[in-house]
Amino acid sequence: MNSDLTPPADITVDGTGLLCVTLLLRLRKRIEGTPPGAVVHVIATDPAVPLDLPAWCHMVGHNYLGPVPGERLVYALRLTADARPTLPDTPWHPARLREVVSSRDTKAITRGPYPHAGRNPLRTGGGKFTSGSVNAGIQRGRQPCVARQDAAVTTAARSRAAGRGRCCGWQ
Repeated sequence: MNSDLTPPADITVDGTGLLCVTLLLRLRKRIEGTPPGAVVHVIATDPAVPLDLPAWCHMVGHNYLGPVPGERLVYALRLTADARPTLPDTPWHPARLREVVSSRDTKAITRGPYPHAGRNPLRTGGGKFTSGSVNAGIQRGRQPCVARQDAAVTTAARSRAAGRGRCCGWQ
């Protein structure tokens, strides 16, 4: 039962009983190789879908058409030609960013298309966790520990006042 505003589905993805993460995995797999302009109807029961599906469409570049009128919870989207690629196992991450970070190429990280790549967003002005130390750690094959960095940044003054050492920031 489609209204005049909702086009009929070219593909229907049944996500009944699935959480949004699993639904996005199934959706990405089903639309892979589908031509642009195809209309996809997503059947979903997860209460987070009305928020997560439009956000995912915006991030990827597909057109979110909204809920389809009817008895079931169905949402429509239209595939676009200029959609940004995502990884099959994590469709909520752009493929390009993941490839750059996983390559451990510090030049690509510091000169990449993302304005804050290679820099610690928690602390950018001097100190232990600047882009230089992040890159040096990556060159040594270690991953930044965001939780430890966050704890170190938020409690740095208290730790220094109590005479405790700082977190190293690396796993």
